[in-house]
Amino acid sequence: PSPRATPAVSDFDLAPRVSISTFKDYNELAKTYAMLALPMIAVTPQIQQQADQITTGLSDRREQTMKIYDWVAKHIRYIALEFGEGGIVPHSAESVLTNAYGDCKDHAVLFAALLKAKGIESNLVLVNALNTYTVAKVATIAPFDHVITWLPEFKLYADTTNGANVPFGFLPHSEYGKPVVHIGDASGALHETPLSHAEESTDTYKLVISIDD
Repeated sequence: PSPRATPAVSDFDLAPRVSISTFKDYNELAKTYAMLALPMIAVTPQIQQQADQITTGLSDRREQTMKIYDWVAKHIRYIALEFGEGGIVPHSAESVLTNAYGDCKDHAVLFAALLKAKGIESNLVLVNALNTYTVAKVATIAPFDHVITWLPEFKLYADTTNGANVPFGFLPHSEYGKPVVHIGDASGALHETPLSHAEESTDTYKLVISIDD
């Protein structure tokens, strides 16, 4: 391996590597993952009731989507329980809603189910949330460590696990310009998130501390 030039890019991107996969291509990988994950996006009476409650009085579909995004970000704590296949397979949307916690794929499944209850389409998306910017030519899940959401109606990606800090319509900086795999997308599995723009790439952090005597 070459000396690492910058921590902004992972060893996976820079070092020589061999990737081996039993998947023919990324479409097949996506199809296999869809069989595991998509059944978890079920609109149960509890999911329907919650979706209707979140969007009360709203008829605009984008506003409904934004309200659901904000609700999931605010009410579902990020906790990862990865027993058995839990590192790959999400829990059901209803169980995530009932427990009020879950990891990224649980967030995405609940977000998708609430949107589905309002007739709004979405796709689960595999992405690398850290500093990996490439994928192997053969289809492997190795580069992907995070699940977000594609909203085809609005041509937007959304990540509810970061929703407390990133408003609807934007992604965390580390998720821009990344190869991604869409799950259940008729246009194909392999896509790319948009590049960020300088005028939209400002973070503001404010810390207020009160100290007693």
